[in-house]
Amino acid sequence: MSLVRVLSTLHFLAKRHCCTVHPPWPYSSLVVAGNQGIAYCALTTRRWKIFGNETQEKNLLVTGGVFIWNDDVIGVVGLNADTDKPHLSFYPISQRLDNRFASVIDLENKAVMSALRDDVCAVFDVSAQITLYKLTAHLESGRDAFTKVSGDIVTVIRINEIVPHPTCIVSLQMTQLNMDVRGKLSPAFYSSIDTVIVNIAGRLITLSLNEDGK
Repeated sequence: MSLVRVLSTLHFLAKRHCCTVHPPWPYSSLVVAGNQGIAYCALTTRRWKIFGNETQEKNLLVTGGVFIWNDDVIGVVGLNADTDKPHLSFYPISQRLDNRFASVIDLENKAVMSALRDDVCAVFDVSAQITLYKLTAHLESGRDAFTKVSGDIVTVIRINEIVPHPTCIVSLQMTQLNMDVRGKLSPAFYSSIDTVIVNIAGRLITLSLNEDGK
């Protein structure tokens, strides 16, 4: 399949499903999430990976997006269809898509959107709460060594007072503006992140900490 056909297919899928391309250009890989499960394609080799276990694929419902982190891990924000438990899960690209290799971080509520910046993943859930997770990679030893991922909560931002309904969130981004406050750098949620930008029904809102770090 040519790159043009791949991108045409991606455009078609983007209208109906959740997809991400990494990096922006030149394209080297993409992840597509359908109604159930995900698929990964390395554009350099033109090879796709899908779940070999149909039950695992059906149980994975993507609700908050997919992404590629650290060039070797697929991140999925979703829930388990059997247990209805929300989670942030990671699948190493070096292995086949299988829960045996997955790293799973349990979430409090169903997530509807996510964003990634460096080693921090932001998850917005149905309770109108944004949780920032610091991701850490660990190499699982053994004959089939692969990457495992753990996540630590670095901050929680509650925006229920300004969000009429979770579906009103159009986009979520993290950035560093370095806005000076009386000659000092503004407090940061985490290293390289001092501002969270959310689009609420077309209104762009910037979230930042005050001088007291609140």
